[in-house]
Parts: sequence; C-alpha cells; structure tokens
Amino acid sequence: MKQSPFSSGVVKNREPIVYALIDPDQIQRGTIQAISKSRLKKSDLSVCRAQETTAQEAWKNIVVGQLENIPTRIDEGYAWARASEIRNLKLARPNIGAFCVIDDGLKHFGSHAVLGFSPAPQGFDSNTIANDREAARGNLLRLFQRRGVCKWTDWSFR
Repeated sequence: MKQSPFSSGVVKNREPIVYALIDPDQIQRGTIQAISKSRLKKSDLSVCRAQETTAQEAWKNIVVGQLENIPTRIDEGYAWARASEIRNLKLARPNIGAFCVIDDGLKHFGSHAVLGFSPAPQGFDSNTIANDREAARGNLLRLFQRRGVCKWTDWSFR
C-alpha cells in the first residue's frame, strides 16, 4: 500500500487508533461485535489516528455518513487502542505480527487509517495461517473491548 499524500506520514506506535462503533454493525446492545474478517483480509477496516484529528472531525467524517445512509443505525461512540498494541498481536505460527496499521489519509480527512492482516510470510499461504488469523482477530476484538466504549465527548487517550 502506498503512503497517502494527505497524511502526516507513517502511523507511529504511540498513536491512539480509534474504531467507530455503529449499532448494529460494530456494536449491539453495548457489546462490541466481532471485527470484520473480510475487511481485515482486504486491509480496509477503517479507523482514525486520534492525534491527527479532533473528536468532532472524526465523528463528522466517520459516523455522519453511515447514519445518513441507513437511518436505523445508532452511533454508540468508539473504542481505541495504541498502534503498538495492535501491532504486538501475534500469529502463533509463525510468531509474527498479525496486523498492520496503515496510513490512509483522505483528501478531506487526513487522519484516516486502515487495519488489515499482515501479509502471509514466505512459505505460508493465507489458508495455512487461517486459524491463527481467526485467533488474532479475537485478540484484536478483546483489545478494543479492554478500555470499553467511549463517547465522542470523552476524547482522551491515557
């Protein structure tokens, strides 16, 4: 994936990564749901770089369009984790990072980023590591669940 000309550069390990929670897609009745395997496979699970934006800008660019497209959706807030925490999640075989956190700044939203599965290492194909990726996807979900659901008015990352 090529570096976006609309961003500040590579996502740094210390950066908080925000995952918007829209009911019923990412959260139901207050419980964060399984993270989309197909989006992780395509490396297009949309997130944002919290240090590069404000809560209002993130909400406007991530949530508003989704609510307008399907009015029955409900904004429940967001979950977050540091890029280093996401990158430190490993596949069991081989012992490598399971996920990439990739800058994907957009023209009108430079703090956009995406999450995806790391490419299969040499000698392993996607089918060989499918079970390990499924376990890592569960670990990613638990990581986002760990700090709970945050409201857009609580834009704090300690």
